[in-house]
Amino acid sequence: MSEELSPSPTPSREESGPSTSPAPSQKESEPSSGTGRTRPKRGSGSRTYANFRSAIASIWTYRRSSLLAISGVFVGALVVMTTDIVVQSTDTLFSLHLYAQVIAILLVSIGGVSFAAGGLILMNVFLAAGIERSQEFSIRLVVGARHRDIHAQLLFEVLLLSIIGGVSGSVCGILTGFALTVALSLPCIVHPVSLLLLVSTSVVAGIVGGIYPAARTARREL
Repeated sequence: MSEELSPSPTPSREESGPSTSPAPSQKESEPSSGTGRTRPKRGSGSRTYANFRSAIASIWTYRRSSLLAISGVFVGALVVMTTDIVVQSTDTLFSLHLYAQVIAILLVSIGGVSFAAGGLILMNVFLAAGIERSQEFSIRLVVGARHRDIHAQLLFEVLLLSIIGGVSGSVCGILTGFALTVALSLPCIVHPVSLLLLVSTSVVAGIVGGIYPAARTARREL
C-alpha cells in the first residue's frame, strides 16, 4: 500500500520563540545632525577654536572698522603711559611746580575720558557690524554654528581689539615718554605694574563697551 506523505507542519510564531534578529541600536535609530560627527570639546576642532579663528579672520577682513574700534583705547593708553613716565621721571620737578601737577592731573583725566570714548566707539562699531555683517553670520548659522557661537566670536573680537589697542598705545606711550625725558635730560622710568594696569584697563574698557552689541547681534534673527 502506498502511504500518503503529508507535509510536516511549520512551527508557528509562538512555538518558534522570539526572533533573534538584532534590534536597531539607539545610535542607529537617531538621525545624525549636521555632518554626522560631534565636535571635540578641546583642540583644533572645537567650537572655541573655530570661533577664535573666525574672530581673527573678521578683524583682518574688516581692518578699517577694527582700526576705528581701537582708536579710543589706543589714545587713552598713549596719554596715560606718557604722563606716568614723565611724572615718575620728574618727581622733584613736579613737587616744586604746582602748575605741572595740574597739567599731569589734566592729562590723566584726558586718558580716562579717552578710555570711556574708546568703549563707546567699540560699542558703535559692533552695533553697526551686526547689520553690515548679517550675511557672514547667516552663513555661519547655515553651516552649523549656533547663536552663542556668534556671541563668542564677537567677544573674541572685542578682547583681541582691546589687547591690541592697549598694548600698542602703551608701547607708543613708552616711546613718547622716552623722547620727552631725553629732550629734558631726565632718566626714563617705566614701572611694569603701571604697564600691566594700563593694559588691563584697556581690556576692561573694551569688553564693557562690546558686551551689549555682541549679545544683541547674537540674539538677532539673521
